[in-house]
Amino acid sequence: MEAVTAIHTRRSIRDYEKRAVERELIADILWDAAQAPTTPVSGPFIFHVIEGAARIANFGERAKQYAREHAPMPTAMRGPTNQTSRFFSMRRL
Repeated sequence: MEAVTAIHTRRSIRDYEKRAVERELIADILWDAAQAPTTPVSGPFIFHVIEGAARIANFGERAKQYAREHAPMPTAMRGPTNQTSRFFSMRRL
Protein backbone atom coordinates (compact mmCIF):
# COMPACT_ATOMS: atom_id res chain seq x y z
CA MET A 1 0.00 0.00 0.00
CA GLU A 2 1.29 3.44 -0.88
CA ALA A 3 1.60 6.06 1.86
CA VAL A 4 -1.03 8.37 0.33
CA THR A 5 -3.50 5.49 0.04
CA ALA A 6 -2.84 4.57 3.68
CA ILE A 7 -3.50 8.16 4.76
CA HIS A 8 -6.74 8.42 2.82
CA THR A 9 -8.09 5.04 3.92
CA ARG A 10 -7.14 5.22 7.59
CA ARG A 11 -9.77 4.82 10.27
CA SER A 12 -10.07 5.13 14.01
CA ILE A 13 -11.57 2.42 16.15
CA ARG A 14 -12.73 3.36 19.61
CA ASP A 15 -14.49 0.13 20.65
CA TYR A 16 -12.06 -2.15 22.41
CA GLU A 17 -12.44 -5.72 23.50
CA LYS A 18 -12.06 -6.65 27.16
CA ARG A 19 -9.04 -8.88 26.74
CA ALA A 20 -5.34 -8.51 27.24
CA VAL A 21 -3.03 -8.01 24.28
CA GLU A 22 -0.20 -10.51 24.15
CA ARG A 23 3.16 -9.07 25.14
CA GLU A 24 4.76 -10.49 21.98
CA LEU A 25 2.30 -8.54 19.84
CA ILE A 26 2.98 -5.34 21.80
CA ALA A 27 6.73 -5.88 21.36
CA ASP A 28 6.27 -6.43 17.62
CA ILE A 29 4.18 -3.25 17.26
CA LEU A 30 6.72 -1.20 19.22
CA TRP A 31 9.58 -2.58 17.12
CA ASP A 32 7.71 -1.67 13.91
CA ALA A 33 6.92 1.82 15.22
CA ALA A 34 10.55 2.39 16.18
CA GLN A 35 11.59 1.79 12.58
CA ALA A 36 9.88 5.00 11.43
CA PRO A 37 12.32 7.72 10.38
CA THR A 38 12.96 10.58 12.78
CA THR A 39 14.53 13.97 12.36
CA PRO A 40 17.77 14.67 14.23
CA VAL A 41 15.92 17.21 16.38
CA SER A 42 13.32 14.74 17.69
CA GLY A 43 15.87 12.26 18.98
CA PRO A 44 15.13 8.61 19.79
CA PHE A 45 11.62 7.28 20.29
CA ILE A 46 10.32 6.66 23.79
CA PHE A 47 7.25 4.44 24.18
CA HIS A 48 5.22 3.87 27.31
CA VAL A 49 2.92 0.86 27.59
CA ILE A 50 0.28 1.12 30.29
CA GLU A 51 -1.38 -2.11 31.32
CA GLY A 52 -4.73 -2.41 33.09
CA ALA A 53 -7.98 -0.47 32.87
CA ALA A 54 -7.59 0.90 36.41
CA ARG A 55 -4.13 2.33 35.66
CA ILE A 56 -5.37 3.87 32.40
CA ALA A 57 -8.33 5.47 34.22
CA ASN A 58 -5.94 6.79 36.89
CA PHE A 59 -3.75 8.45 34.25
CA GLY A 60 -6.89 10.01 32.75
CA GLU A 61 -7.94 11.47 36.10
CA ARG A 62 -4.45 12.83 36.67
CA ALA A 63 -4.46 14.40 33.18
CA LYS A 64 -7.82 16.08 33.88
CA GLN A 65 -6.56 17.43 37.20
CA TYR A 66 -3.40 18.77 35.55
CA ALA A 67 -5.50 20.45 32.85
CA ARG A 68 -7.73 22.06 35.49
CA GLU A 69 -4.72 23.42 37.35
CA HIS A 70 -2.59 24.52 34.39
CA ALA A 71 -5.00 25.44 31.60
CA PRO A 72 -4.12 28.90 30.26
CA MET A 73 -7.68 29.63 29.14
CA PRO A 74 -10.84 30.45 31.13
CA THR A 75 -12.53 27.59 32.96
CA ALA A 76 -15.52 27.49 30.57
CA MET A 77 -13.18 26.85 27.63
CA ARG A 78 -10.92 24.21 29.19
CA GLY A 79 -12.34 21.32 27.24
CA PRO A 80 -13.14 17.86 28.51
CA THR A 81 -12.27 18.23 32.19
CA ASN A 82 -15.72 17.63 33.66
CA GLN A 83 -16.50 14.64 35.86
CA THR A 84 -17.98 12.47 33.10
CA SER A 85 -15.31 12.95 30.43
CA ARG A 86 -12.25 10.71 30.16
CA PHE A 87 -8.89 11.55 28.64
CA PHE A 88 -7.78 7.92 28.49
CA SER A 89 -10.51 5.36 28.23
CA MET A 90 -11.25 1.80 27.28
CA ARG A 91 -14.68 1.09 25.84
CA ARG A 92 -15.82 -2.47 25.61
CA LEU A 93 -17.78 -4.26 22.90
